[in-house]
Amino acid sequence: MKNILALLLAAVMATAMFSACSSAPPASSTGSTPVSDSESAASAETPTSSTSSATGDVIIALAADQGGINDKAINEGTYKGMLEASETMGFELKVIESRSHEDYEPTLDTFVSAQAKLIIGVGSQMSEAIKLVAERNPDYHFVCMDAVADAPNAKSFVFKEQEGSFLAGIVAGMMTKTNKVGFIGGKDIEVINRFEVGFAAGVMCVNPEAGKYLLGSGGASGAGVKFVDSFNDSNKAYELAKSLYADGCDIIYHAAGGAGIGMFQAAKDVIDGGTEVWTIGVDQDQAVVLPEYADFILTSMVKQTGKVAQAVIQDELNGVFEPGKFVVGLAEDAVGLSESSAVNTPSEVLDIAEKAAQMVKAGQIDVPETRAELEKFQPVEIK
Repeated sequence: MKNILALLLAAVMATAMFSACSSAPPASSTGSTPVSDSESAASAETPTSSTSSATGDVIIALAADQGGINDKAINEGTYKGMLEASETMGFELKVIESRSHEDYEPTLDTFVSAQAKLIIGVGSQMSEAIKLVAERNPDYHFVCMDAVADAPNAKSFVFKEQEGSFLAGIVAGMMTKTNKVGFIGGKDIEVINRFEVGFAAGVMCVNPEAGKYLLGSGGASGAGVKFVDSFNDSNKAYELAKSLYADGCDIIYHAAGGAGIGMFQAAKDVIDGGTEVWTIGVDQDQAVVLPEYADFILTSMVKQTGKVAQAVIQDELNGVFEPGKFVVGLAEDAVGLSESSAVNTPSEVLDIAEKAAQMVKAGQIDVPETRAELEKFQPVEIK
């Protein structure tokens, strides 16, 4: 983890200075939920308020999207990284969870009113709100995690999800017994398409037959790809997963945020019914954060949003801020497979995935990130 943090710090370090703001506690915005200091991402069922226990005059804020900090995915991973930073770097952490898309701007405005030194918004759906609020408040610094907010005082991080998903696809392609693997996305949008496309490319490289189930034509997805149209509707994800398993899938990878819990529940029910199936998690090591499902999680495609947030915060506290777009992937150790992968995935499969990772880093494999690129992708022998 120290190596990851060092690499990310090197990638984002710049030379713009920012004068510290005085602090004042924010009031919760309409439709949003501040998170209490007595609750954490690991334990809160319905968070109601939030600050860290750290002392100091500096406020740094987290605006979680509607998935919430208990989504077991990107929001929770970012929150945990920021909470850890608040305990070691001595700033006050303020958190608000938005209940809907309409709450994003009011939430960010609340943090501006509180004079937060740095405001971090999570999720691709947050980008437009960050752009608008940042433009109205040029003296404040904003971070858009997982999308681009095009404002002169905003720093945006885009992850090469396709690269980490490529490795997950290799695992799925090698482990499937039915030659049918599925994908469930939260929404059919650019960032989720990167997960889908990278995953399909990885499957194709090791098991072209299984890859056919994921591939469509003319910019469409294959039969093995489903979208929840939500990042928190676990019931819909459950139904989609059940339909994929019923159609013969024995492995499903999700990129659906908190909704993805429904996939794990569906897998459990199918297994309880006597059929062996597997899952692949996302964003965090979901075998760790969802231990009740660990027995049938092959691996998770981890995004190190918490480490990226820590690096940005450290820079900010050192008086360093550079706006712009930063793209991070395997080369920066910002994406990859989870540490728990070895529990259920054979070492020989993980060895192939590691070889693939090194080939990507060396420029020997250019992982597609759009469906148009996937149509033109030629499977590469991993060696």
